[in-house]
This record gives sequence, C-alpha cells and structure tokens, in this order.
Amino acid sequence: MKGHLYILTGASGSGKTELLINLLKEKDLNIEKAPKYASREKRNSNDDINHADDIEVGKYDVVYNLNKERYGIIFSEIDKLIEEGKNVFIILSYIRVVKELKERFQNKVTVIYISSAIDVERLKKIQFDRYKASFKPDEEQTRRLELQFKRLKSATNIAKWDSLFECMNELNEDWKTVLPMFESTEVRASKIRDFHKTYLDNIHVFDHVILNYKIDTGDIKGFDMVRQARNIIACYNKPEESKKSKSKPVIFVLAAASGTGKGILMETLNICIGKDKIHVVTKQAKREAKKNDKRDGLVAIGRNGIFSSEFDIKWTFHNDDIFQGTEYAISSEEVKRNTDSATPQIVVSNMRQFGMFREKYQNRIVFLYLHALRSKEDVEAYQYANNPTKEEAESRISEIENMYAQYIERISEFDHVLLNTAYPEDLYEQIFTLIEFYNLNHK
Repeated sequence: MKGHLYILTGASGSGKTELLINLLKEKDLNIEKAPKYASREKRNSNDDINHADDIEVGKYDVVYNLNKERYGIIFSEIDKLIEEGKNVFIILSYIRVVKELKERFQNKVTVIYISSAIDVERLKKIQFDRYKASFKPDEEQTRRLELQFKRLKSATNIAKWDSLFECMNELNEDWKTVLPMFESTEVRASKIRDFHKTYLDNIHVFDHVILNYKIDTGDIKGFDMVRQARNIIACYNKPEESKKSKSKPVIFVLAAASGTGKGILMETLNICIGKDKIHVVTKQAKREAKKNDKRDGLVAIGRNGIFSSEFDIKWTFHNDDIFQGTEYAISSEEVKRNTDSATPQIVVSNMRQFGMFREKYQNRIVFLYLHALRSKEDVEAYQYANNPTKEEAESRISEIENMYAQYIERISEFDHVLLNTAYPEDLYEQIFTLIEFYNLNHK
C-alpha cells in the first residue's frame, strides 16, 4: 500500500507541533516526518526542521523565507517516503507553499488546518516555554536590560513612582527587542488573526479541519486532536472512501449545533446578500412557530400538522427525554427545480441524514460543519439564557457536546468546516468563497 502526504497548517500556538509529536508515538499509524530544512538551528529534539547552511533553488524544489529564516523542501525525499507506504506529515505555515505542494502531489496530499481558540495569555506561555532554554541575550541586549533592572530596583521606593512608570515602559520596549522570536506577543497575536483570515480566503484549499478547543476541559496531551487525525488517516487508507470531485450545482448540507450561528447565516443567505447567489431550501417542521423561523426558510406547521404533499424528504431531530423530537421535511421537487436551473442550494440538517442525502444526490452533495469559537462558559450562558427551563438548556448543552464528538468520529465525511468567530463577516466570507469555488471549478 502506498503512503500519503499530510500537511499540517495553522496559526502559531494552534497545536501543529503538539499533534505531530503525539502522532509519532502512535506506532500503528506508520508516520514519518517529511524532511524540511531551515537556515536556523534546531531548537530541540521535537523541532520539525533539519539545519542546513546553504538553502538555494537547485538542490531544493521549494525555497521560501518565513520569520527572517530560509526554508527548503526536496520533493524526491517525500516521494520516497510515500512509495515506502509511510503516512508522511509536514508542518507548513505559508499558504503559497501549501498550494504548491497540493498542486505537485495532487491526490497523494491532504491539507489539514488546525483551528484553536488560543488567547494572548496562552500564547505568552507557549512562547516562554519554547524559548526559555535557548534564551541568550547578546552583549548590547544584556547591557540594556542590566541598566533597566538597576533603575527598576531603585525606582521601587514609594517616593519614586514616576520613575517606576517610566522605567517599566522603557523596559517593556527593550524586552520586546530581546525576545528570541524578535516579535512582541501582540504582533504574534495579530498574526494569528491574519492566519485565520488566510483560512477564510482559501477555505477550499483545506481538506479537513482539526478542532483543538478542549484546552481547559481535561483533554490530555491533545487526545482529541489525535482522534481526529486518526479518523482522517483511516479515510485515506481506504481510497474508495476518499473525497471525490463534485458535480455542480452543488447542494450544501449544513450540520450545526444549537447556538453556533446557523440562523443568522441562513438569514443572510435567504434574504440579505446571498439571495442571488444560492437558494435556501424551504423546510417544514412539526412544531410551533418561533420568531426566527423564517431566517432559514423554515415553516412551522404545528406539532400535529401534516406535511404538504410535495415535502417527501423527511427526518427527525432533537429526540431525547427532554425534547420529544421534531419532524422536518423538504421537497425533492424544489431541489430538482434548483438543480435544473443550475442554482446552488443549502439546507440545514444533521449528521444522521448524511447517508440519505449522499444516496439520493451522490456527488452533488457538499457536507459542511459549522463550529462556533466559544468557551464552555459562553456555551452554557447562551443556552441557559435562550431556553425556557434549566432541563432544556442542559439537554442542549449535552447535544452540543455529542455533536462535537460525532464530528470527531465522522470528520472525514465533511468537505468543509465553517468557523464562526467574533466577526460575523468571517462566516459570510467562508460560505461565499465556497459558492464561488464550486461554481467555477466543478463540472
């Protein structure tokens, strides 16, 4: 069996290196690091680069500069590992290089985006842990810091608070120039945002998204990330189950937990800036009406209502001890009309219906997962505020956790992941980028 190349990409501190370290411990996965060379010295045994003094085009197929260092990749070395049947992993943070490797290796490569809810404080800790062992200020940096430390000591006298404030301000600026990565944490945090913007603009380039959000909920050594990676690798070990090209016009099937933003997304597509670009499939539901129903094209017909005759594609959701379950239905005739008129369309459903949609519409289906970048506290606060009883709120919270678990287990089935951030426009840009991509690049 031939191997496969996996590109791990994501912002600083998102968990790329952590994931690769843990995957290398999983001996049954037959994982090998792709050779990657850099002008900088190797930081530690876990560093994914090999030092090279002279990196130039000729010996190296790809040469690029990043963070004031030069990097190089040799394709034949990766080809050799793939031919040996290895699952080859490489960490890349430059989208141009990611695209070049995707073009070069075609169906032998999979691009994985690591998405993390990293904050500035956690970034500071990551940077400190990464560089503390190798931190050696040069002569001029040492002189400047010693001067500030002396001033700081004398300024701690209560009568010299003005000197203390002045000293602290200058020390902070000096410290930024001494940081081994030559950047302040604020600049690195800005780059995290910039990398996320790269994802928004190039969402079609990424084959899978590994969600690294269980930072404070007991996830031990990236176990959640390893499970997601395992399920992705398993998919490519069975070529017949790998992703296939799509036929347009596509039908987007969106799976999303409560409170992730699917309502406002569908409203934007249904009645705002998306109405001329995509059709929101009308959906009937056997439940009482809610004030925001029309946002996603839903028509509530009451708990004892009867579906219109043309609404022949049916399923049930929210079926547990608290919620009695709601029946939903869409019209295959409406879907056919949109397909015949070459109009892309979108419907909100759930993972239990993926098999039904796939069987009925084959390679016209594009599965989307919507994930909101929220803390556990934010999720709980939203559900307690938006459900009439504590029991219903807790049921929704449990449902969200279960859906996250389902995503991990079925990660290979999703074509794309929409990430809902603090910036609503981010969500819109992702879906419109996908609409344009599938209109332009498929049969």
